[in-house]
Formats: sequence, C-alpha cells, structure tokens
Amino acid sequence: MYLRSLLSLLRAANTRSVPANVTSDRVHCPQKYATSAKPKLKETKKPPTPLPTRIEAELADYSKKRHLSKRKIATLRRLLRHLIEGGINIDDRIALDDAMSVIRDRCPHLGDNTLRTEQSALKAFLRHTDRLPPWTMLREGAKEIGVRGEDLYALARLATLVSRIAPEIKPEDIDEGVAGHLVERARQLGKASIVVKGLRVLDGLRDSFTVLSPTPVANTASNAGELSDHLVSELTEHAKAAGYSINGVRARLMAVRALNRNAPDKSVFSRTMEDIPWLDINESTLAQHPKDLAAYRTELLRLAHQIGRTWSRGWRALQSKIVDAGIPRANNPVDVLIEIAIEDDLQPWQLDREWAWVHERSLRPDLRKKWSRAVDNFDALRSVAEIADSGVLPAEKIGPMPRTGARLKNAHFPLPRRFEAALEGETKQVLEAAHFLWRCLRAFGAHSRGDDPAIGTLVAEETLERILREQSFMTATSARIHIARLRDWRESRPGML
Repeated sequence: MYLRSLLSLLRAANTRSVPANVTSDRVHCPQKYATSAKPKLKETKKPPTPLPTRIEAELADYSKKRHLSKRKIATLRRLLRHLIEGGINIDDRIALDDAMSVIRDRCPHLGDNTLRTEQSALKAFLRHTDRLPPWTMLREGAKEIGVRGEDLYALARLATLVSRIAPEIKPEDIDEGVAGHLVERARQLGKASIVVKGLRVLDGLRDSFTVLSPTPVANTASNAGELSDHLVSELTEHAKAAGYSINGVRARLMAVRALNRNAPDKSVFSRTMEDIPWLDINESTLAQHPKDLAAYRTELLRLAHQIGRTWSRGWRALQSKIVDAGIPRANNPVDVLIEIAIEDDLQPWQLDREWAWVHERSLRPDLRKKWSRAVDNFDALRSVAEIADSGVLPAEKIGPMPRTGARLKNAHFPLPRRFEAALEGETKQVLEAAHFLWRCLRAFGAHSRGDDPAIGTLVAEETLERILREQSFMTATSARIHIARLRDWRESRPGML
C-alpha cells in the first residue's frame, strides 16, 4: 500500500521520474544474504591427557596434607602435563630451571608474575615428592629449619662448585677425602674460604638430615694441603725480600700448598725452607701430577731456583735496597742478571757493558728481549738516589743493548764510547765496518776490554793497512770494502779527528 502511494506521488511531481513499466507488484525486497548462513557447530573441549595414576595419587596426598584448593591442584596438573609433553621424565630428578624452560616454551602467553607463582607451586610439589636435585633438596630443607643469609649463600656456592667440577657428587657423598679435593679446587679458583664455610654449614645440618654422613669434614678439609706456620712465615719473608707484592706472596703460598697436597712425601714440608729439596720434590711431583700443578709450575720452579741460589754480599745488598726503595718486581733486574753474574763471580759494581753485550749475543732472540729489558732496568737504578749513592752500582751504565733486529754481523764487542758517539747516525754499512775494525784490533791484542782509544788512532792509515794484512775473518775483497768505507768516513771529518 505504501509503495503504491509513493509511486503515485513521484509520478505526480515528475512524470518521467518513474518508468511506466514500474508497478508496485514488480518491486521486490533484495535478499539480506546471498546464501543462507551455515549453522555454527558447538565447540567441544578435548579432554586433557590424564596423568599417570601414581602422579594423581601423589597430587591427592599433597592436596590433603597442604589443604590446597581444587584450582591450585588443577594448576599443578596442567604444569605436570606440560612437563610430560615437553619431554621431561617425570620419574627422574627434575632441575627447576629445565622445568620452567619447558613451561615458558609451551605457554608463551604467561606473564612474569604468573610464571613466578607457578614456579613456586611446582617447586613445592617437586620437593614434597622428592623430585628436585639432591643439592636443591638440601637447600630447601635448610631453609625450613632456619638457615638464612650468609650460611645459605655459602651452601649454595658449595653446591655450585660441586656441580661444576663433579656433578655426580651428592651431599651424602661428601666425606673427608671429597671435601679435601673440593677445597683444593676452590683454592685454585680463589674461593676456598666460602667453600670451607659451606662445608661448615653442611656439618651443621648432619644432625637434621640423616641422609648425610655423621662425620664432620670442614676442619679436616680446611687443613688439607696446609703448611706449618713456620714454613709459611719463612716463605712470606723470602718472597717479600725478593720484591713480591701481597698478591705475589699469596700466589707463591698457593703454589707451595698445591705442591704439598700432591707431593708423595709430605714429611719434607715439616723442615725449614732452606732444608727442603725444592728441585727434587718439584721434579718428582710435577712428573706425577702435571695437570694438577700446571698452573703452579712456573712459580714452583722459580722458587726452587731462588732458594737454591747463592747470594753474594753485593747482590744481597743491591736486592735489599731495591726492595726498600719500593721498586716493583717487574722492574727488578736482579733475578735475570744474578744468574750469569754469579757464574762469572762478579759483584753488581763489577759489571760492564762488554759483559752484558757478549752475553746478549749468545742468547736466542726471545731471550735477548728479556736480557735487554733487565739491562735497561739495571741502568735505571742510577736514578734512585738511595741506590746510586750506596756504591753497589758500576761507575758507568752497562747498556743499552743493540735494538731488536739491529745487531751487526761483526758486533762481537761494543765499540769504545768515543768511537760509538762519533758514529751516531751513520749507515749500517759504516757501522759494520767500524765493528770489523774493533773486532780485528781486539783479536790482534792491540786493545783490551774497557779501552777507549782516540778516534784518530783507531782509523789511522797504518792501523787500516795492518788490518788488511793480518785479518782472517773474511775475504780480502770484503775487507777492502770495509776499509774503504772507513777511509771515506775519516776523510769526511778532518776537523773531528
């Protein structure tokens, strides 16, 4: 009816607005949907995988003893189901970190607060059913009987050390032997005090946990490898006299303790420091326990050489003044120089440049660097007034040594000081010729150690002619080349000569 009235009004207003063939009976309402909607299927939840019967029994027992709500038990069921489906054997010991890693992977939508809550719930159940690792079970039990603060921290550090070096060791396995081994390893890591404290806390738990051995171990373990008070005192004084810092003294004592623990005959350590056969005991013990003593090998060998060294009056006086002056051990040249000086029966004030030069030439390239550094440090002692004024140093410097890679073939001896100063800045060829000249004159006996002749005398024509006639170090052609260079150098400096 309304449609017919609307069409009449539209035609009355404008006859062309509505075609003549449009009538009310030809207008249809469009369909709301092109196709009929399919009926929604009712979603049905898949029943969760049932837990093993034994686990359900444990959950029921746990719920009854803890008076837990159905919601909390349902949460535990869900967590345990995730662990089983994540590949964790629910019948083995379960590390809490591994369990939570599986839960995070399977429930990425859970927030941190929720995860912490569920971790706490899971840990309580795993502990109730004795499924946590032994050390975790022990720590949780210690918390229940009131262990707190530093004691709990020490117990945790002990557990960490055990898991690092011997994961198979359980708390009940720790006897005197195992405890001594743990303390020894902890000393190597610088953690001995905290591990000994952890062992003392473990001893305090032995009455509360029957699974632990009733025999205390902390005192025995802390004394394992310990040295007598008099030997510690002697070693400390000896190291300080050698210029060792506090850390250096500690490192030396640690090395000797390790040697004591591994030595086949520990009775020798009851002797005085001077009476212990350090070289022999080092050799035998290092051969039997190379891995255990690898970290201490260098320090033990250095100790043996230092104690076995015969100190002369002069070298002992120099060492004492170096230590009193507070010079670091790294800058102390005595250990390097004294080995050769004693062989040559030389006091520190008797050293000269030729002695240092000749020895440096006999060394391997890597040892030359060490020797040159010791020579530079020895000369640097002249800047310390207390040492320079004491009369223990030579009148002149004994360095410097040739630069690395700059030693010349004929440089068997250092050049005389004045001749060397005049050649400053010359080419390698001229310096080689000068060393050839001085080598020949020393071989002829014309000059000796410590001589510093006039430069004009050294390069005089009669001297050069004599070298051409008498030298036997090289061919005549090569010798003439060197002599020609010296003549050119001499002629270029008439006023200086």
